[in-house]
Amino acid sequence: MSTPHSMELLAPAGNAETALAALDAGADAIYCGLGRFNARARAENFTPDVMAGVIERFHECGKKVYLTLNTLIYESELFRLMETLGEIDRLMPDALIVQDLGVASMVSRYFPQLTLHASTQMGIHNIAGVKLAEKLGFKRVILERQIPLDELRQIAEDSPLELEVFIHGSLCCSLSGRCLLSHHLFGAGGNRGVCKQPCRRAYDREYRLSPADLVGVNFLSELRKMGIASLKIEGRLRPPEYVWKCTRAYRMLLDAPETPDEATLREAETLLASASGRANDRGFFDPARYRKLIDVRRPGVFGIPVGTVVRAQNETITVKVQGKLHLGDRLRIVPPEGGEGETFSLVSMRDGQKNLLKAKSGTVEIATGCRAVKGAQLLKIGENGFDFTRRLKNLPKRRECCDLEISISAQNWRIASPRLAQAWEKSVELAPAKQHALDGATVAEVFAAGTPENYRAGKISVTVNGDLFVPASVIKAIRREFWRDVADRILPEVDRAAVAMRRFSADYEAQKGCAFAAPQEPIQARFYGFLPEGKVAAEHERFVAAQKSGKCIAVEGLHALNWLAPSSGKVFARFPIAVTNSFTAQLLCDLGVAATEAAPELPSRERENLAQKSPIPLLPLRKVPLLVTRLPLIEGVWHDAAHHVFVVKQNEEQLSALYAPEQLSSKVLEGDDAVDQPGHDRQ
Repeated sequence: MSTPHSMELLAPAGNAETALAALDAGADAIYCGLGRFNARARAENFTPDVMAGVIERFHECGKKVYLTLNTLIYESELFRLMETLGEIDRLMPDALIVQDLGVASMVSRYFPQLTLHASTQMGIHNIAGVKLAEKLGFKRVILERQIPLDELRQIAEDSPLELEVFIHGSLCCSLSGRCLLSHHLFGAGGNRGVCKQPCRRAYDREYRLSPADLVGVNFLSELRKMGIASLKIEGRLRPPEYVWKCTRAYRMLLDAPETPDEATLREAETLLASASGRANDRGFFDPARYRKLIDVRRPGVFGIPVGTVVRAQNETITVKVQGKLHLGDRLRIVPPEGGEGETFSLVSMRDGQKNLLKAKSGTVEIATGCRAVKGAQLLKIGENGFDFTRRLKNLPKRRECCDLEISISAQNWRIASPRLAQAWEKSVELAPAKQHALDGATVAEVFAAGTPENYRAGKISVTVNGDLFVPASVIKAIRREFWRDVADRILPEVDRAAVAMRRFSADYEAQKGCAFAAPQEPIQARFYGFLPEGKVAAEHERFVAAQKSGKCIAVEGLHALNWLAPSSGKVFARFPIAVTNSFTAQLLCDLGVAATEAAPELPSRERENLAQKSPIPLLPLRKVPLLVTRLPLIEGVWHDAAHHVFVVKQNEEQLSALYAPEQLSSKVLEGDDAVDQPGHDRQ
């Protein structure tokens, strides 16, 4: 756990411009993705070259960069995944954020030098899940968003790992990793980074799945006391000004005394209020607010309302302006039934025959380049004025990495590196320390701060033998002498990616699959995917008893995998434990799982690919809810604007669950369950 006053402020970066905006606003770190295998595929994302420059710039400023590789990976993608991991290894980010257990296993096996953070998409929401992450080699867990403050406090007290929580931004209605609605409707799911956000659309003319945004200003003091390591702002699809405003507001509050003065609090709240047009609330921190977290009357699309379309012809709209518009703004047109709509940049605006630079009232004509209908709403999602073009051209180039092993004694400095054929040594005479003994962290900091132009210090390990006194000026002098002596003797960089790919190819060739389907056996004990912290101890006892009695057990949550004892009976893994590749199946096998369910989103061909390589058999597919949440949704039969039908009812976990009609018996549709109509009072 972190110390009380060291919380990291972590900002989103969908592209290099937002990365620089976050840096300017005071972020301690950013999280961002390359073009493939990240949960925000619709973001602009980064090329490896641009990412290298951003990482160099952040490291120059003493800041961190975490890369996202947080989607489920199909069997046919494993070789491309290895190529991507090789690119990431060359970039050397401060951590890699992953969802897929198979990816975590591959990183640990082939790229152990990379630090792992467990994505919120893994759905870890209790201490047993955190302890499984520890077993699997993670350094940090990004917790499920639907955790109230009292449960979070219990988890933080016992956590062996760093914890990261969301402090601001959009909230998914569903528990993380358990929303299949976008995949069901469009074949594009959030677990693959291409969610179409059907939760922001209308159902029976109400926005029943669209929670208010989280604003966590009131919880900073409590999270600091818990020792939470990192506070995360959501928004990799957001523009630079959103990231700057949100980051700046929380930076001000974190740098203020524990109780900020009224002026600081007011300025921060003003910045946050100007950043988004959506309603905000306390998120899932406060269970007393759960019934009010969704306002069914309010559309959930991101953006500040600036006008209404009164006429649409071809790709030109006539808009009644209700807010400030300026050429260069990014705008979104949202149809009357809701949804994401289409986005465009404002490059032309006219009032009759007059070209306009800006407008804040009246009626104007706007060229959009996209389709619209009368009654659509115009939202501003980005403001003119945040231009980082010049600075992007001046990002530093990638420097090669040199890991160093430094050993210091009273008579000698010895510095070794994989990139030096022979260690560098220097004889010295160091006096014993009377008060301030030399520590390794100081040496590592000095050596990281100064390297030859084309190199940067990688991982620096320092051993100090004895209590020694060494002035900072002497450390710097030794650093300069070291680099001067070895600069022309540094060996070419080892292509770890090529070595890893050869190992992976050999391992994969030797890997043999199992039967396509496991024999049917009755489940005698079932352990659900959702387990609130207060019930962990009792459920653990029930699990141990079931194992000892040799019952056939179905486990559906990562927390239950933490309790597995190898060879303790028949244990089946089922969704929401997500299995889409053979490395995940192998990891489950190593933990003691006898058979597994493939993820419901897995295409049939990929399911066949998985079966050919999985070391454990695949169970028959089950029908699972399309969405599961702790929020009290309106129960009954729902319809969307495209005439799709859904049923919402409480599931076995005592959660609200949304199903397709074919997943349930006909009795539900015939009226045995209550059917709520639009306007139903949720109180």
